[in-house]
Amino acid sequence: MPVKIHGKDYKTVAERIGELNDLNYSLNTELISWEDGVVIMKATLAVTDDDGDVQTYSGHAYEKEGSSQINKTSALENCETSAVGRALAAAGFGGTEYASANEVENAIHQQTSSIHQQDKAKFDRDAKLGFGKNENKTWREVDAGFLLWVTNNMNNDIYVSFANAELDARANV
Repeated sequence: MPVKIHGKDYKTVAERIGELNDLNYSLNTELISWEDGVVIMKATLAVTDDDGDVQTYSGHAYEKEGSSQINKTSALENCETSAVGRALAAAGFGGTEYASANEVENAIHQQTSSIHQQDKAKFDRDAKLGFGKNENKTWREVDAGFLLWVTNNMNNDIYVSFANAELDARANV
């Protein structure tokens, strides 16, 4: 089932591969490079039609070790999955979007992490929230459940970043 992100349907790589089940195909991946924490992969998909004609499609991906939560432990696997997803999209197995749901979710996480790092520099744990039931409490004083609610439900990037920063500060104590 496609994942809806910002109003668009994205298929996971697993869903795209599932669409190949009735076809005669081969799918190969190749590690192009893994140097200085940068992984580059290539995936090649060859699909043979009923007449015996072979169509070949490729996809490439690039990942940096440690650049996201998943890439801290699985940069190679993540890169391979992205390359496979791109080869599948090139062959027309991608729904309406070229990027897979996995790639879009990762990109959103990267953007949010970047915003979080910028806002974290402005963060003051002793500043009053100024909103909601805890408007007169400081970030340091509110309970963790409220902070988690903010991170999962608010559409204000600064409040989300501040709530994440407070949760990080508590985790590092």
